Amino acid sequence: MEKAIENLEQQVVALTKLCADLHAENHSVKNSFRLAEKEAEQLREKNRIARGRVEQIVDRLKTIEA
Repeated sequence: MEKAIENLEQQVVALTKLCADLHAENHSVKNSFRLAEKEAEQLREKNRIARGRVEQIVDRLKTIEA
């Protein structure tokens, strides 16, 4: 019976460690995701600005051709 309790105790310790490890990994993944979302938003904004500039250049070229 004592051996079963020792085994159960070892399993609880291992499960507690696994839970802590997964919690830390989850926190890290969430931070990485937030950073990736922020970077994606910045890239979308840069793309929007670049698109506007290209449209302005195209409009100027059309005016010159006319």
